Amino acid sequence: MCGAGTLLAEAGAYALGLAPGRLRECWAFERLPGFDNSAWETIRHQAAGARVESLRLLGIDSSPKEVAAARANLAQAGLGSYA
Repeated sequence: MCGAGTLLAEAGAYALGLAPGRLRECWAFERLPGFDNSAWETIRHQAAGARVESLRLLGIDSSPKEVAAARANLAQAGLGSYA
């Protein structure tokens, strides 16, 4: 039931203290009047740091196609080395 690897990616990002939406390039609120780009860049680049010293993401599925999709999605999320 690893499917596309969404639950594995979310769990891995949480365990490593990675910010939600860290791969997203733009947000709608950036177009609001009064938006402070300098403050946003400061917040955006603050790293929470790892919460765990070691991490292993394990997903199991009877479909090799789904396992491959999960691995590809974890790699795209920057978590491929933990799978």
